Formats: sequence, structure tokens, C-alpha cells
Amino acid sequence: MEIKQLLKLKNQIIAIDLDNTLAITPEPVWEDTTYGEATKIYENLKINKKLRDAIKVLSRDNKIFIYTSRDDYYREVTIAWLCKNCVPFDWLTMKKPIYDLFIDDKVLNIKDLK
Repeated sequence: MEIKQLLKLKNQIIAIDLDNTLAITPEPVWEDTTYGEATKIYENLKINKKLRDAIKVLSRDNKIFIYTSRDDYYREVTIAWLCKNCVPFDWLTMKKPIYDLFIDDKVLNIKDLK
């Protein structure tokens, strides 16, 4: 799917995975890391700028749900990272949900967007 096609969506609930899709996450973050170590990693993740810019356009006519499998302990640092990186969103869920469209490294692969 091309970004141009994606940007034509209207009145949709669009779910976007955070780690390895919107956030460029080193592997593995969660295994053998303490809460403090993981928090520092999460605070300093790089963003996929192309996807962030698409989300900015999509958020005008759609609902944006950001989801992650991170533990709920990381909700505050996750929200702070989204705000710091100017990512508009309507809801953040700390579990994988079901929505109209998945943008995820397992469903619509971010690497396939042109």
C-alpha cells in the first residue's frame, strides 16, 4: 500500500503499533532489563518520521489508536514520548486491540509503505 492510498482514509479507527513500527526499538528491550533501564530506553527511542507525518494527516479525519504490548508500568513514559515526538493520537492502549485497520509489523508491514 502506498502512503497516498493510506492518506485517503476517512472516518476510520486506525490502530498503529508503537514498537518497531512508529518507534524504532532496539532488540530486545524487555528481556533482562530493569524498570529504570527500560524507561531510559523508551524515553530515547527514535521515531519513524514518515509514519509520524502520515499520522498527522490521518488524525484530521480518523481516530488514531496507538497500541503496544508494553507493560502498563510504562504508560506515562510512553505518553511522554508520543507528546515529545508530536504524535497525535486519540487513545493509547497497552495491549493489542482489534480495529478497522492495523498498521503493524505483523499485519500491514511498515516496510511495505511506499
